Amino acid sequence: MRCPKIVVCGATGNQGGAVAAALLKSGSWSVTALTRDPGSAAAKALADLGAEVLKADLLNMRSLREAFRGAQGVFCVTQPWSSDKGRFDPGMEIRQAKNIIWACRETAVPHVICSSILNITESISGVPYVDSKLIIEDLFTRNLSGCIIVRPALYMENIGTPLMSISDNKIKGRFAGDSFIPYVALSDIGASVAEIFSSPDEFADTKIILAGDLVSGNELAKWASEVSEGRVFRYEPANELLLRLFRPRFYHMRRFFTKQGLLLHRDTSPPGAYHMLPADPLTMAEYLSTKFGNSKRSPFVHIR
Repeated sequence: MRCPKIVVCGATGNQGGAVAAALLKSGSWSVTALTRDPGSAAAKALADLGAEVLKADLLNMRSLREAFRGAQGVFCVTQPWSSDKGRFDPGMEIRQAKNIIWACRETAVPHVICSSILNITESISGVPYVDSKLIIEDLFTRNLSGCIIVRPALYMENIGTPLMSISDNKIKGRFAGDSFIPYVALSDIGASVAEIFSSPDEFADTKIILAGDLVSGNELAKWASEVSEGRVFRYEPANELLLRLFRPRFYHMRRFFTKQGLLLHRDTSPPGAYHMLPADPLTMAEYLSTKFGNSKRSPFVHIR
């Protein structure tokens, strides 16, 4: 007997790939992975794991309708980066969302999970491609009954990328060294989405925060030093004034995520406004242990 079909949009990206892998690992679903390039290494890896890989474009309604037919669920993650224009295009991302919504409606998909971004108070950040997520959330919740919104924190996997580079034993970040910032591992995003699809009625019409650890930059450097072999790291924050003057987008993002972390740290977010998954997430220390080589438990504030 064929397992229920779950379609994963953006399956060769960070989140989509983690979700597809988790669903395949569970063995409870037949996974259809959507990508614009079925010949990519990521697409071939998913096919090797057992996914059906289909070519589809979130800006092409017809391709989505064909992919969604017969699906029990759809996981959707939209993205604002336009390679054609070489910049962020929130308007294009909103069009992606509208296409997904109408394709789900026309094919009567019963369970839809939309990935957004951590935003406890649903406040405007001043960053266009962050604020567009609120518009997208509203479109999904108004047009798809029972739609579930997941709101992931920053990826732990960003550490060591240009978003948080490591060079000369310096971890360079955009946040103040003493600010608690929420992070989540991609594997936990995937595991959480798989858990939600296993009992979607329980989570219908909810907004779910996905956060694993609250970590300051200074603590991150201290812990990285402890789990590495002989390296001593220090955290080097970007200058807030220079960000405000020359990179206002990153300045507003710094303020926004600092506020999110503060609310989670103080537990002052609206009671009952969200669920929190997974139950036992990967801590930053555990993630750094895999990155730098040793295994220890985290001394950081840990969300449960």
